[in-house]
Amino acid sequence: IVVLSDYDFVYELRGKESPATDGHAGLMETSRVLFLAPQTVGPARPVVPHRGSPFVPGTLSMEEWPESVVGDTRPASAELGGRIQKHVLERLEATVRELLPS
Repeated sequence: IVVLSDYDFVYELRGKESPATDGHAGLMETSRVLFLAPQTVGPARPVVPHRGSPFVPGTLSMEEWPESVVGDTRPASAELGGRIQKHVLERLEATVRELLPS
């Protein structure tokens, strides 16, 4: 059994394909959805600076985080989403091959 999330691989691209602080519903996630299911993405492209702390446990409330977005989504594109998705699939394949018994 292997437990992982595709975002383990997406977040490897922080600081390369996006700012290092990109997070939930930010540039990379919005770009992936524009690539995979563009009809589900509205026209608004919020910009929400990272203001969380890794030292505060729990989920932020709507009062603390009304936008539910971390990052600048204005540069999001299906093209970027395709590059990110390609990386995820390549890393997933490599991980499975590495962990499969010979």
